Amino acid sequence: MTDERIEAKDYTIINADCMDVFKTMPENFIDVVVCDPPYKTTAYGASGLGGMFGNTKEFATGRGGFDYNSLDINDYLTQLYRVMKPSAHGYLMTNQKNLYNFLDAFNKLEHRDADKGFSVFKVLVWDKQSKIVNRYYMDQHEYIIFFRKGRAKKINEVGTPSILSVPKIRNPSSTDFKWIKIHPTIKPVELMRTLIRNSTQKGDTVLDFTMGSGSTGIAALSLDRNFIGIQIDPKYYLEAKRRIITFDENIRKQGMSTEQALLEDSNRLFFRIQKKKRIWHK
Repeated sequence: MTDERIEAKDYTIINADCMDVFKTMPENFIDVVVCDPPYKTTAYGASGLGGMFGNTKEFATGRGGFDYNSLDINDYLTQLYRVMKPSAHGYLMTNQKNLYNFLDAFNKLEHRDADKGFSVFKVLVWDKQSKIVNRYYMDQHEYIIFFRKGRAKKINEVGTPSILSVPKIRNPSSTDFKWIKIHPTIKPVELMRTLIRNSTQKGDTVLDFTMGSGSTGIAALSLDRNFIGIQIDPKYYLEAKRRIITFDENIRKQGMSTEQALLEDSNRLFFRIQKKKRIWHK
């Protein structure tokens, strides 16, 4: 795989292994981490992904449908601690299957001195307002581990609830086309905007070390934050690259407002395939 690195005024996006990129980053540099890192999924669960992703063997066996799914939280947490600024916040998304493993990894980096080490503030809940079918109670949420490095600082919008109700990205309905997401687990930009807005100021730097489809990058740019995004998978990197560059150019060159650029971005989360029409023979 040939690594690519694009540096613009407000963002840097990198097609590479995040563990390699971490080694090149300075200490005490990042203001907030917002990331949906890879983790094992529930075997034989049905997440409503459908199409080219939902029926893959990897989803059925819990690999999550990704070619690169071997990243271990115990490896990257120490790197996050090094690159995050003192008192910086972080948000890591996960599911119930991996929640305890993630929290255990944080416990290993806690320190007796509250001004040192990582501390978990609390576990937030993202209410996706869409149920995932399984054989028991139907899930409609994911967890977001809200943590800090060292001394605590309050969020900007005090009073934000710990349950964040933001609809998940849903495929459009069409009789003529099948709509496929550009990434199997696209996160809503508005969810990422809430997290970034609460933990940063304008001009701060946001890191997503497994940026997937680039939603965190769109959220950061829409709030006048700087963004660093890393993605190892070339096909998803290309989709994130397309989204971020297009969003930035729509504002800088096309003169769109942030709201207009966000609306335009929301129309670019799918590609369509012509449905095969049935021919009835007498």
